[in-house]
Amino acid sequence: MKDAGVRIIGASKIARDITEDKRTERALAETREMLRQHAETLERRVRERTAELQETIRSLDSFCYSIAHDLRAPCEP
Repeated sequence: MKDAGVRIIGASKIARDITEDKRTERALAETREMLRQHAETLERRVRERTAELQETIRSLDSFCYSIAHDLRAPCEP
């Protein structure tokens, strides 16, 4: 602080406790990391299940083809 003649006559300081802010930032970062890990796990499970379903569909298509063929040309005794 200065007087009218620019002579320093005092000082002022403002302090603020940011402990809670830092705690909140850490908790938020940890939560984001957990969400990222969960998302990766879910994406992996979706890929695995999709692959299983595609394999099942291929098997069913093959089975249907076989049945349709047998119905058109029945086996001879």
